[in-house]
Amino acid sequence: MKIDELAFACIPGELFSLLGHKIEQYLAPLKVFVIGYANDYVGYILDEESYEKNEYESFTTFLSKGEGERIVDSIVTLAKKCQIRRERDR
Repeated sequence: MKIDELAFACIPGELFSLLGHKIEQYLAPLKVFVIGYANDYVGYILDEESYEKNEYESFTTFLSKGEGERIVDSIVTLAKKCQIRRERDR
């Protein structure tokens, strides 16, 4: 969702910060708010590299490796369809 110079990306879980930064980079220069636990909860949403760290989140996530990147790609695709994108892409 975009309101003036603000963009809101709603995620149904706890998104790892690296993935949130990718969303922010795509939507820059808009001020981006990545909102977790929105409308549902699928658990931890990890980037691919975090699965190799053998930490709590990688053991408890319900999602397969690569799903976090697919979620980010879906958000970027939706932003393109809604023409929410960076100034330099217009």
